[in-house]
Amino acid sequence: MPLCTPSRSALMTGLYPIHNGMQSTVILPAAPWGLPLENKILPQHFKDLGYDVNMIGKWHLGFFQTPYVPMKRGFDTFFGLYTGSNDYYNHTSGSVSKKQEQITGALCLTVGGITHGVEPLLTDSPLNFYPQPFFCYFSHQAVHRALDSETFQAPARNVLKFPYIEESNRTIYAGMLDALDESMGRVVEALSSAGMLEDTIIVFSSDNGGGPYGIESNRGFNWPLRGAKFTVWEGGVRVPAFVWSPKFLKKSRVSNQLMHISDWLPTLYTAAGGDASALGTIDGVDMWNSLTHRSASKRKEILLNSNSLYNISGLRYKQYKLVVGGGFDGELDDHYYFPGGTRPTNDIDQLRNESTTARVLRKFYEKQDRSWSPLAWSNNVAVDCRRNKLTENFVPMQPPYLFNIEKDPCELNNLAKLKNKHFVS
Repeated sequence: MPLCTPSRSALMTGLYPIHNGMQSTVILPAAPWGLPLENKILPQHFKDLGYDVNMIGKWHLGFFQTPYVPMKRGFDTFFGLYTGSNDYYNHTSGSVSKKQEQITGALCLTVGGITHGVEPLLTDSPLNFYPQPFFCYFSHQAVHRALDSETFQAPARNVLKFPYIEESNRTIYAGMLDALDESMGRVVEALSSAGMLEDTIIVFSSDNGGGPYGIESNRGFNWPLRGAKFTVWEGGVRVPAFVWSPKFLKKSRVSNQLMHISDWLPTLYTAAGGDASALGTIDGVDMWNSLTHRSASKRKEILLNSNSLYNISGLRYKQYKLVVGGGFDGELDDHYYFPGGTRPTNDIDQLRNESTTARVLRKFYEKQDRSWSPLAWSNNVAVDCRRNKLTENFVPMQPPYLFNIEKDPCELNNLAKLKNKHFVS
């Protein structure tokens, strides 16, 4: 999805946001609305299966009334922020008109009483109290911007690793991403130390593409994909993800099959031992069999969004993608190249092998007398728009647009503008 709130609503409900009313925009701190209470959401479904369900991090689905907060929506514990973003160190949100807590848990924690960065708090607290079986929704604020589009924050030790970038905010973004990587490593390490790794499924994904410039910018560039956060171009809605499980996924692979964020609810519900049909009428598709047995994806179409507020909608059907409307006067419709200096020719696979997660997993697989190697993963997931040598045929603000995404992932050649378009219905 193109934005935080719509994406999170789809994750929690298994519904396209047009079916839960959350499709248009994000929830601002003082906004009197939230994810409708009539929607039964992910933690409530998992509690039906006997799971202890916990949340750490960013909620962003409404808190204007008590029934809308996470611990009233099914989570047994919650430690995080209600809003879309806040200061990483003092945890305040500049948009809140009165003093309100932006970090809330089972114990009441005041803003003034917390002096540490939020990411270490969220990372170092989760695995000390979970019984089994448990589900943890760990929703990092990183790599979101802080209070505004010009406020970027990350630990200095992480930022100092990237002097070659030579662009201040982009360098801090890299520091945020590096800190996120360290945080994930500590989670994997904690699971291993607790003896839980063998029976754990880890899913990592993002809620939307990066915002390189302008509104909601975090200096996240989606190159070589077109567009940015807020849009339904590939740069706004196409995000990398991975699933790891030693019990169910015996061999690593890269998949380019269609999958939508609403699919995680039925997929993980099935993985947890439930019957996805018990979830009722939802838009999400159970992908567990596709993930574990390499069978074809059941997904044929994805509604990327239908947003009348910003006048932009998108639909994917098999390899084709239709975009209608404009939005933002074409300001977010370009391909945005990375600013700053020339990066060193680091071996990405080598850097990955030096991470905390890699170190933990090597030990984990050695104990099982199994091999593990992530070599060449980056090459297998790279998007290369030069491969098919397409001629660019794109004019901003002149919809409709139709692309063959399998051949043209960077949305260069608008098939809807070709003279011979008998295949367009």
